[in-house]
Amino acid sequence: MFMVYLLWVTFVAGGLFMGIVAIAFMQEHGFSIAVALNALCYLGIALYGLPKLYKFVFKRG
Repeated sequence: MFMVYLLWVTFVAGGLFMGIVAIAFMQEHGFSIAVALNALCYLGIALYGLPKLYKFVFKRG
C-alpha cells in the first residue's frame, strides 16, 4: 500500500513542479506553444492525481 501512496505523491508533486517550472520558463523566455502544452499536461496530471491522493490518505477506513 505504501507504493500506491508513493505513486500518487509522485504524480501530484512531479506534475505540480514540472507545470510550475514550465510556466516560469515561459515568463522568462516568452510564450511557446510547446511549453504551454507541456504546462497544461503536467498540471492536468497533478489535478487528476490530487483527489486520488486525498482519498487514499484521508479515507482509508
